[in-house]
Amino acid sequence: MANKKVINLAELGVEELKEKIGEALKEQQQTRFNHAVTPVEDTNVFGNLRKQIARYKTELRARQLAEKEQS
Repeated sequence: MANKKVINLAELGVEELKEKIGEALKEQQQTRFNHAVTPVEDTNVFGNLRKQIARYKTELRARQLAEKEQS
């Protein structure tokens, strides 16, 4: 079983979250291109990246809504 680095999303700032989303989207795109040329052995990578991006976006949206409520 591979060790995964757990990132506490609550500790990240808004700009860091946006940066993580951008990095994950680039990684997803690069993985898709690589898969088109040579098949990826572990296709779970695609689902994991999609879920990771969704987690980042969900946290970012929750912060936007919380900020809106405080205003």
